[in-house]
Amino acid sequence: MRINNKIIACFCLVTIACLLFRCTDKEPKSDGCLPDVADKYIYPIVPGMTEWRSINMYEYCQLPDSILHSISTTGLIRSFLDTPYSLHFQSVVSSSTAEVVVFDSIYSKHNSVQELLSRNDAANSLIAYYDAICFDCLNSLDVEVRWNFGAQMTALEFLFAKQEILNQCSSQEKKNIVKLLLDKYELYPKEGSRRITAMGLVMYKSDYLPIIQYYDRDENNIVPLLSGAWFSAVFDRQSKDIVTFAKQFVK
Repeated sequence: MRINNKIIACFCLVTIACLLFRCTDKEPKSDGCLPDVADKYIYPIVPGMTEWRSINMYEYCQLPDSILHSISTTGLIRSFLDTPYSLHFQSVVSSSTAEVVVFDSIYSKHNSVQELLSRNDAANSLIAYYDAICFDCLNSLDVEVRWNFGAQMTALEFLFAKQEILNQCSSQEKKNIVKLLLDKYELYPKEGSRRITAMGLVMYKSDYLPIIQYYDRDENNIVPLLSGAWFSAVFDRQSKDIVTFAKQFVK
């Protein structure tokens, strides 16, 4: 089963155009939930500084070549999550109708992600870092910081579904990814819709037969999963099925 990429591209074009070029000038807050990394990159220009110019925002999000190739893989992950663009993640998850497609565009504009996807230890580092994140701290966060943390998690969780990451994973490691996502979803179901998308994508791209057969049926439209473009009626039905598949997948 293959879906014409033009369908997804057309479906999401307006969303990408609207979201990718919006920006906030508000200074981001630290949430304290993310494990610190000694060699993470400290961005010299961030929103709130007089030097910040929205038109140059992607320039401010790049790591210098001298650091890009020497920083640890975990440092790359944390540096991406700390990108000056990270507050824009909130706009993606709150107003986008095609979150996977938009995040793919964001990934392509960050050299930290492109370098990460080229690293041989990217998958193991992502799994280990995600597993170390303190989700228990959510209850102590104010609403704004909690939103930002949730958006950062979506940016991280969708990386699990990148083919470059899955290509590095054994069958057991793919199960470990889905198990981590499933555990976090069950702990925080109200904030887990995008986690369901990540689980579904990992299983689908891993050629998990039950979910392949599920989407081969005409009544189950694959476009919402591949693009992250969920509508309430579709999501309510498919999300329950994806969670069921995930529980079977990790056994």
